[in-house]
Amino acid sequence: MKNIKSESVEIIRHIENEGIESEIKNLEKELFSSTISKIYSVLKSFEIEGDDTKDAVKTFLDLLKSKLGNNPRPSNEEIKQAIHQISVEDVKVAVIGTLFLAVPGGVLLTTFLGLVAKHFGFSIFPDAIRNR
Repeated sequence: MKNIKSESVEIIRHIENEGIESEIKNLEKELFSSTISKIYSVLKSFEIEGDDTKDAVKTFLDLLKSKLGNNPRPSNEEIKQAIHQISVEDVKVAVIGTLFLAVPGGVLLTTFLGLVAKHFGFSIFPDAIRNR
């Protein structure tokens, strides 16, 4: 409680000395930097998902090459991860992207569905996004 009071007093003194426009500019800078960092975090998550998909496709190509020639076969664990990435994670990205773009109020709907899914013990978000 003491911190809130002292912060409020500081803001009031700053407004008295510098004017309200200065305080508004400071708030805008704080909100802008916070928003930019959140956007960067989401974009980084999609980059990670993209890299995971590339790895999955490479595993399937290696498996195909091993069937056609003398190339070494990927391990069963690599194949299992690739199947999970292609069949589960990429489907989640497609569904969330469709909700965001095609459905009016998609951001709110996606948030709501994410909370409901979390309540029931699963996630509608890909691993890279959920881990951020």
